[in-house]
Parts: sequence; C-alpha cells; structure tokens
Amino acid sequence: MRVLLVAGRLEPSGTAMYVANLVRGLRRLGQDVRLLYGGGVYGRMLAEEGYSVTQLDGLGREVYDLFVHRRQVKEAGRGWAQLVHIVSDYVLRRGSGVAQILGLKAVVSFHHIVERPIVLPRSVVRVIAVSETIRTHLVNAGRLPKERIRVVRSGVDIEQAERNCQSRRGEHELVVGFVGAVERRKGLEYLMKAFELLHQRGQRCHLLIAGQGEMLQEVRGWAKRSGLLEFVTLLPNFTSHWEVLAATDILVLPSLQEGYGQVVLEAMACGKVVVATAVGGVADMMEDGKTGMLVEMKSAESLAQALARLLGDAELRRKMGEAGKARVQKLFPANKMCEETVKIYE
Repeated sequence: MRVLLVAGRLEPSGTAMYVANLVRGLRRLGQDVRLLYGGGVYGRMLAEEGYSVTQLDGLGREVYDLFVHRRQVKEAGRGWAQLVHIVSDYVLRRGSGVAQILGLKAVVSFHHIVERPIVLPRSVVRVIAVSETIRTHLVNAGRLPKERIRVVRSGVDIEQAERNCQSRRGEHELVVGFVGAVERRKGLEYLMKAFELLHQRGQRCHLLIAGQGEMLQEVRGWAKRSGLLEFVTLLPNFTSHWEVLAATDILVLPSLQEGYGQVVLEAMACGKVVVATAVGGVADMMEDGKTGMLVEMKSAESLAQALARLLGDAELRRKMGEAGKARVQKLFPANKMCEETVKIYE
C-alpha cells in the first residue's frame, strides 16, 4: 500500500511520537510511506533518517487555504499515493483537502477529546481512535456512530526507547519530570502545590518541566515566588523526548483531561515509574501499584504522597519501572499498532 500521511506541526508531543512510530513501523512492514507535514523537529528528524518527507508550512496553521499549494500537494501524492491517512483530528479539514486534491479516500486518527461537532468529509472512509476512551466519547457525545470507529492503541517504538533512554545510575539528585503542553488541562497547578508540599516536608528533589503553553510564564513566576527556583528547570524547547525522559527518575502526569497520554507509555518503555491521574487512556496503560501510581484528580496532597513514597524508596522505583517496561513491551509495541493500522488500510 502506498500511503500519504498528512500531519500538522510535529513539535514534541504525543501526536508527533505517534507519527514517527507510524512512519518507521509501516516502512518495516513493507508499506510505501510519504509524510506531508506542517513543520517541526519530528518531521526534520524523520527526513534525516532517510524517510520521504515534504514540509508544507500551512498545514501547521489553523486557518489555511490548502488549495494555494495545490501543486505541492500533487507533487507529493498524485500518481503515487493510494490512500491518505490524516494522522490527527487537529488537521482533519486540511487533510481531507489533500485527499480531495488527489482524488483519494482517507483514514483519520483521533487523539483528543473533541468538544466541537464533527462533520466527516465524504473522502473519509475509516476512523481510528487511539484509545477506547476516545471512541466512547465520540459515540456518547453523538459525534460519530460506533460502527465507523476502530480502536488502534498507539504504541511505542521499543528499539528507540532502548537505544535512546538509559537508566540513571549512581548518586544523583532525584528528578520528577513532566513532559507535555504547559496548559491548565494538564493539572500543573496541582503539581506545583505538590512540589511545595514535598519541600516543606523535607523531601528534596528537582522538578523538570519540558514543554510550551499558556501557563509557562505562570509556572516560571511560581518558581520564583515559592523560593524553589533552584529546584525547578523549565525546558520549553527540546528536540528529543527520550533525552528528557532519560534525565528523570519519576514521570508525573496530573492531567485533568487527556485523549490518550502517550508520554506515559514512552516513560514506561524507558523503565521509568509513573505517577498520573486516571484520565484518557492512562488507566488502561498502567496497573496501579504495580507499574506506577494513579492519584486523585485535582489533589495536590494525593500527588505529593505518591511522589514522596517513590522518592523515598529506590527499590520500589526500580520494581515498578521494570514492571512498566515489561507491560509496554507486551501490550503496546509500535509494531502491533502498525499491523492493525495496515488492516484498516486494506
């Protein structure tokens, strides 16, 4: 199958990880794949790895007249592509425009809880939800009929994880890491309060927040006001989530809302213990008390208690990290995701 993948901006995010895993995995399965995307480090990374990649900046914009770049779209897919895969609901309209220009059918993947009404273009013949939570939401909210949606859980490139994310060894300051959009829906206000509680109770550790978003200045201001600036690192610009995960001992995801929570799987694949709220697909990924800890939503106290327990017990961190890694390798390999995706293409 010759598939043209269409994406928006591929900056570090769960969707960007999904796209990279899909491109690599489909190629390993013998599929002929090209990527048309709207800019970002993950697209450039795939180009450097030798994959066929075309950057079309407008695909990364909310308001964009795709037909202005009709020639470039045709060059990317006309006479070659057999199917268009719109890899995120965020680019549904733009991706369906690509399919229309090329006269092809399309598949679309949903990664997010969608609050707005959805009108699927006629070119879209299959819908993929990356978690059962997303499919249930789409059906219950009356967005799409259940029979049109197939669940294909997003997976992890195990080889990439083992190659790029080594365990931290020797004496070092313990690091609690957050990777994702620095936005209110991620529960960062509760993480900040929990971090204060840890230090007030004598639990010294470092907080690493990697990502950009509406709360970045607020978080920076909090670190200064709380007197914890020396214990907080903000990393708004980074090129590899593997490097960030390698620098952490515990991944924390205190989200109020998630479509999936891909970074949880990536952390588990690295052997990192995870503390998270049971939102989106997270509850399906983790075994509470075995591969990590699920905490109460909007509760700084619950979060602080879970972090304190793990920070104070290296053996528990190791056991949970190993259990999480084994679970990802068994249930969430990217190869399985790609094999199920190919079946939908066919």
